[in-house]
Amino acid sequence: MCQRADWNAVHKKECKTFARLYPRVLPASVRALVRLLLKQPSLPTDTWDAVMALQSHSTEFGATEHWGEICLMAKGAHQYSGTLLAEPLVLSLYCAVCLLRIISSCGALMGLDTGEYAYSYHPHTRSYWYLL
Repeated sequence: MCQRADWNAVHKKECKTFARLYPRVLPASVRALVRLLLKQPSLPTDTWDAVMALQSHSTEFGATEHWGEICLMAKGAHQYSGTLLAEPLVLSLYCAVCLLRIISSCGALMGLDTGEYAYSYHPHTRSYWYLL
């Protein structure tokens, strides 16, 4: 049942992209954003508003040596999803997705339940955890 629902909701759309790219595979962060962008038209307004409210720290990312790669990944997600959203917005969303991946990865590695912690991240100074 879950697989059928996922197929109808988004996977049949992303599967065409993955098949076209095979044997190349998009990075997980790009695949996650493509999936989000494909689901965006069917998401409830409050859910999309919550996504848009995520902090991206794109200004800080822009000051790093990896900015060119980040822009390229966001451009790929924009192109492969076929979204009508503006490319700068997709770039901001890609930065937010990257931060969410860092939060979940670091939290798991540190044995933390990230649901009980607030997370502050700055690309130049490292990450800091603190209790809510």
